[in-house]
Amino acid sequence: MKIRDRIVELVRVKPEDLVECPWNWRVHSKNQQEVLRGLLGEVGIANAVLTRRLKNGKLMLIDGHLRKKEFAGRPEQKVPTLVLDVSEKEAKKLLASLDPLAGMAETDAKALRKLLREVETGSKELAGLFTNLAKDNKIINTDELNLDVDDDGSALPIKGDVLEVQASHVRMVQLFLNAETLPIFQKRIQDLAKEYKTTNLTDTVMECLRRAHRKIEKNVA
Repeated sequence: MKIRDRIVELVRVKPEDLVECPWNWRVHSKNQQEVLRGLLGEVGIANAVLTRRLKNGKLMLIDGHLRKKEFAGRPEQKVPTLVLDVSEKEAKKLLASLDPLAGMAETDAKALRKLLREVETGSKELAGLFTNLAKDNKIINTDELNLDVDDDGSALPIKGDVLEVQASHVRMVQLFLNAETLPIFQKRIQDLAKEYKTTNLTDTVMECLRRAHRKIEKNVA
């Protein structure tokens, strides 16, 4: 069977020029929009919305309604848009199947654990997303995540501070370092990481605490 390429072109379109799809069945929560905003802030635009060209020449969305909503009111921001050569019936079929098809994928717990240990973010919303993903799949302790957020959602100067992330909020241990203590801290952390064979700040600090605690227990005993 020959698979047809239905992509006609990639264009960049003002969000207000994208026509809302009347058959869109997905409702996007405020939290989902905030997560998208966090991802856009840290990474930027990394994928295109899907559209089909109407008889009047306008482009109607098939997939990407939340991105259109997020970019609304930003006339300087254009949306990368894939234009598909599909009929109305085919567009409806895509709309009904794209998200459920993606949702059918199963989880490789080992691969997800490795991935989450290597992902860093300074966004509260993304931190919550990654933490819930880890908890839902029961694969990782939250203190293994490199979630680097402050109370106002801004990034901290040191990556991987120890965080305890609950379902509804983020808690953390924050270090206040000045121009004198920061390089000393960084050098000692690097030395300890080499000794412990750890790869991030969280693991290094936790291993240091574990060893110190074992030493205290031995002295007490």
